[in-house]
Amino acid sequence: MNINSKMKKLQMAILQSGLAISINRSQFYSVEQNRFIPMVSLSTKVFHYYERLGEWKDQTFEIIRTSSQADALMCLLEIYKAVGNGDNSNI
Repeated sequence: MNINSKMKKLQMAILQSGLAISINRSQFYSVEQNRFIPMVSLSTKVFHYYERLGEWKDQTFEIIRTSSQADALMCLLEIYKAVGNGDNSNI
């Protein structure tokens, strides 16, 4: 099983606990390396109070932004463990 499928499986397992994590991919061009660098970011919606407006609104909170898919996978695994689904034998 490759990293992308493991990330998707963890994403769905985390969703079962009620926490929706978005996996976003982008890329940028590095002049120094003369190639495109792929980026992965994990984010979720949070309810945030804006004092200036005097109201609560949804806000996107970026958990991690990295060029390493392995780091993103490990972050998802830590979130999975933290939401109470600590038995990761089936992931």
